[in-house]
Amino acid sequence: SSSSSSSNIFPITFIEALLLSVICSQGVPILKDGWEALFTAEGLVENEYIITWLGLGAILEAAAKQWCETAKKNLLCAQEIGQKIVDISELQIEVDAKKDALIDAMRLHQSPDRLAKKSIMLLEAVRVRIGHTEFQKRKTQKKNEHELGLRPLQWNSKHLSHWASTLHIIQNGRPLSSTGADFMPQQGKITPAGYLDKKGCRAIFIQVSQQTRLRSLFVKYSSRELTVMLSKATKNSLSCGETMETLSTKWKNNHELSSKYNEILLSGMLRYGFGGFDEMVRQPESSPLYPDTDVGVKCFTRKFVQQKLNDLTRELSALDDTADNIRLLNERKRNRFNAGMEAHNDERVSKSNTPRIQIGINAFFRSPNTSKAEVITLSDDTNSDESPKRQAVGRSPLSSPEKKLKK
Repeated sequence: SSSSSSSNIFPITFIEALLLSVICSQGVPILKDGWEALFTAEGLVENEYIITWLGLGAILEAAAKQWCETAKKNLLCAQEIGQKIVDISELQIEVDAKKDALIDAMRLHQSPDRLAKKSIMLLEAVRVRIGHTEFQKRKTQKKNEHELGLRPLQWNSKHLSHWASTLHIIQNGRPLSSTGADFMPQQGKITPAGYLDKKGCRAIFIQVSQQTRLRSLFVKYSSRELTVMLSKATKNSLSCGETMETLSTKWKNNHELSSKYNEILLSGMLRYGFGGFDEMVRQPESSPLYPDTDVGVKCFTRKFVQQKLNDLTRELSALDDTADNIRLLNERKRNRFNAGMEAHNDERVSKSNTPRIQIGINAFFRSPNTSKAEVITLSDDTNSDESPKRQAVGRSPLSSPEKKLKK
């Protein structure tokens, strides 16, 4: 919206509006090992689905140029047909603002680290204005939200935090959320391009989460692994009630073809983005995605594709989370086993290294064996038949034998 009517709305500048549109189309670059290459001209070329901050800056600059040219054409047309001076004045202000946005976009393209920081802080500012959507139960969410589900939203929230930590723009565990709105009261020159309410912020965060999460999976897994995962995701999405009424009968009734077409669709949307949707549809490899009729082409819309991507991203994300949990449990199990083996080996080593007592010395410390000893009892009655009598007694191990004298 172009005007402010509530204190709950979020004003954004022209460059921020343009940046959000680009990120909604492409998603955020994926943070992984070797992330420094995302800021260089070389980038990470081993995977076609990887986008860099430098590449995102190039898209931003190209979009700003097109945006500025469109504003200039609108101004010229208004002047030629002789519109009101007030209307022409407003169009001139828009042209000037978009020229400034083009300058900002060129600077961000030349400074990828600054672009990364601005993007993460802007997305965090959007996230904090959506309420607790990412943590709500599915029953309380609206239809367009639980098409995507909670997991991609939560994953994206953590991904933003990881980027913020890497870029040193984190505070109390969350990214900073500074935007142009923080400087508008101090600098009258900064004028908002528009305002976002809670609903708009939610829609933007959901779209960015979907594209970023999907891209992360295509970067993480090989083509063969993705084919297997997509086969499972297609079955799961259909079992959840996904409707395919706009597609051809062969796509509806053939699970194998459906999975194959899904892979073509997801791959194309990551390579072209939502901004390049029309160009993707015109590509020869996209022709199997819709019936070769005018009705089929008309049904294959951005709205349908968005729903399809939400469904598949939700299921792929769940499969990835499950695989990660199983992998983590197996690692913990191996670590416990290895720790037990090490403890067992240490115990064996300690026993083998214990000094032994020599047999001869050991006998000295050991109590003597019970044996029979002869004790002679002396008696004054020398005529007794029992005198002297030899008695065999058992010697106590704890006392020494003693002679008893009777007087």
